[in-house]
Amino acid sequence: ADAPPEKKGGGDDEEMEDAAPEAAAAKPRNDEEAIDAYLFDGEAGRSHRDPSERDAVVAKLRSNLKARGDLVAGLSSARSELAELKRKRDELRGFLDQIPKKVGEMDRAARGLGRFFARHGAWNHGDGEE
Repeated sequence: ADAPPEKKGGGDDEEMEDAAPEAAAAKPRNDEEAIDAYLFDGEAGRSHRDPSERDAVVAKLRSNLKARGDLVAGLSSARSELAELKRKRDELRGFLDQIPKKVGEMDRAARGLGRFFARHGAWNHGDGEE
């Protein structure tokens, strides 16, 4: 006499035991069942070998071929867009990398004017004007 399995927690173990055999039964046991499960979305009792199912099989394959083609086109488009975005990013990065150099050049160029105006009192606003 087999004893029932011991429960190791809440009452969920019993539900999982019941679900496991159904999930195992739904899993294809061979290539033929796998093909049928794919072509007929898991509907039991239908076979790709049945001549009356030919139209359904061809329709499923055409539908999947079109979907795959659409995905390939979308992937190609996304790759092109990514390449363009990378090109723009690199272009902008080059511009941003030049900013510290340009600011330094502007600072050096402005020093001479700063000394000139300082010597001639041009920045001295003792009269209240700004």
